[in-house]
Amino acid sequence: MSTDYIVAALTFVVVLVSMLITHNVADHWVQTQAQARDKGLQGAHMWKGRLACLRHVASYTACTGTGAYALDQAWHWWWIFIASVVTAVAV
Repeated sequence: MSTDYIVAALTFVVVLVSMLITHNVADHWVQTQAQARDKGLQGAHMWKGRLACLRHVASYTACTGTGAYALDQAWHWWWIFIASVVTAVAV
């Protein structure tokens, strides 16, 4: 096994762990109660919900340095994984 593969694997692990930690900080400590409560609003309060979601995406992006959160929530964990793979391969 060459050192390039070892460096890529270690980079992947470090980036994945750091992104998972940052994800939890951004989602559970930085997100306000109002953002969590309002971001799913629909109907007459749809724009209030969208604004809350936009604020949450902005704070999440500031924490993680990626725009992955703007993508579908169902894919959220996969985007963290993919970002880690891309970072590791790019090294």
